[in-house]
Amino acid sequence: MQHSFPKQAFLDDLLARNAANLELVRTTFAPLDREARSAQPEPGEWCVDQCVQHLVVAYDFHMGKCSPVLERAAGRGTRDRFERSWVAQRNFYRRTFDPSTKIKTMARTNPSGYFYPEVYRQFAEQKADFAAAVQQARSADLQARAWFLWITPINLGDYLELLVRHDELHIDQAQRALAAYRQFAAA
Repeated sequence: MQHSFPKQAFLDDLLARNAANLELVRTTFAPLDREARSAQPEPGEWCVDQCVQHLVVAYDFHMGKCSPVLERAAGRGTRDRFERSWVAQRNFYRRTFDPSTKIKTMARTNPSGYFYPEVYRQFAEQKADFAAAVQQARSADLQARAWFLWITPINLGDYLELLVRHDELHIDQAQRALAAYRQFAAA
């Protein structure tokens, strides 16, 4: 995995991935009927709506931690390159975004029910907010220190990428839940 990138290209990639995530949620999940969106693949596994609801709740939590760092780093971005923090270079960090790795979520970010028609609008609003944050980051110091879950030191650029990778992880989970529903419905 590469550890150093041209800063603007890195931010352009985050914007493109953010837009792709939004488009996929808008076109694949939002139009589904209630039954398809609320079907759990297995007991205890999240349905499509729960995956998107988790993304909405988790984004609010993480941007609450990331936004002050972005504000503090604004206007200080004189470096042309972004370099991953030591933590983000480690295999254990990368594995947290592997769909085959099971990681318990924080209770405060767990969804509680099965049908959330409003989360699709909230998700879209958050993706617009994230795009604005990335634009603000163009003049910020992406090496500014942030703390993921109060204990893990990562830099601002890693935190911004973490938000996109987290979306990708749970969108993949929602796609698997939808595929399981379609397979069950076809049987």
